[in-house]
Amino acid sequence: MKKLILLLPVLLAMLVASCLKDDVNDETIVLLGTESDVKSINDIIPDTLLKFLADPGSIDDHNLVLPEGNNPPNIQGEYVCMVDQVFSNTSGSQPLDSLCFRFGGEPDFSSFWTVNDTLLKDDMLLLGLDTLIIQNDTVLVDTLYHYPEGQHNRLVPCEIYGDVMEKGNRYNIKNADGFVMGKGDDFTAYFVVDYDCEQGSVFSLERGYIVTWKYKKVKEGNKTIKGIYDVWVACVNIESTYSGPTDMKDWIYVYRIRSVKKSRWSQKV
Repeated sequence: MKKLILLLPVLLAMLVASCLKDDVNDETIVLLGTESDVKSINDIIPDTLLKFLADPGSIDDHNLVLPEGNNPPNIQGEYVCMVDQVFSNTSGSQPLDSLCFRFGGEPDFSSFWTVNDTLLKDDMLLLGLDTLIIQNDTVLVDTLYHYPEGQHNRLVPCEIYGDVMEKGNRYNIKNADGFVMGKGDDFTAYFVVDYDCEQGSVFSLERGYIVTWKYKKVKEGNKTIKGIYDVWVACVNIESTYSGPTDMKDWIYVYRIRSVKKSRWSQKV
């Protein structure tokens, strides 16, 4: 019996080791299970976009380094991004002023809690797709919803609205299985969306997306809050059946985002 008791720690260590696998870079340990379903960014985003982002000459000498890692922050929520500038490898027009994202799937409106959110003078408040400039420091009660599908570390359902116009000259909410990498407060999300378009003729478009931003801590009185900054959205046409005068495949657009706020955009679109 004494020998059995002494062997228990060894057996437990062997059991734990059998449930884990080493990261390919030998830097971290990653749990088996759902993490085995994660695809690397190189698996779904073409190298044409990744090289474009890594080239300082592509976007005003800004070398866009994508956060990596196996422990990204929680990015669940709905966001409206106001586009400030567009960089591209084509002269094709891309009129765009805002993009909407939702990470985590459909929210559960029957399950929520509230927090106080302080907005300062000249902050921008987004109500759906309407913009309001705050005239005085204001404390708002913000509602946080539960996302049943949710983010499972590096796996997250993604939705995007407002980038590509489809049949009937309208934008539609598009769904995709997304992946996230990063660590601490920095992350990179990436996913692929299929569009049914009509521009003289009906054609399909497969577009890959990269969304990345960072969080910074801002001191407001006795309270420290997280703010979003250094926001970029990049996309590339992976495939296109467009039969017009130019081939749309490999067209790249990189959006520098002026501001991003959580918003109930799904109720407006």
